Amino acid sequence: MNSKLQSLFAYVGILWLVAFFAGRHQRDEFSRYHLKQGLGLWITSIALGFLIVYLLQASPILGLIVSFLSLMLLVLFLVGMYNVFNDKQSPLPFIGKWFEKGFIFLDKK
Repeated sequence: MNSKLQSLFAYVGILWLVAFFAGRHQRDEFSRYHLKQGLGLWITSIALGFLIVYLLQASPILGLIVSFLSLMLLVLFLVGMYNVFNDKQSPLPFIGKWFEKGFIFLDKK
């Protein structure tokens, strides 16, 4: 699996696992960076999903308002894909800086 394809898979939820395991031996700095960003986006999506479900049970109006944050996740997904297609290593807006130095298990070659 080449670096660009691995980086693209990193942003597509469960396909992150495919990118992680299939490209384990040929991972370069570019793909490691996007694996970190993609994993961060995936974790954020899961956490936001739980928050939305909880808020919908507590207050449907508040839950509905917060669920519009899901649209922001779609925008972040598109920004990540744009960065991969343009060979850029830019953090995702709002959340990307948190994940640049995290996930140290991805730093192993």
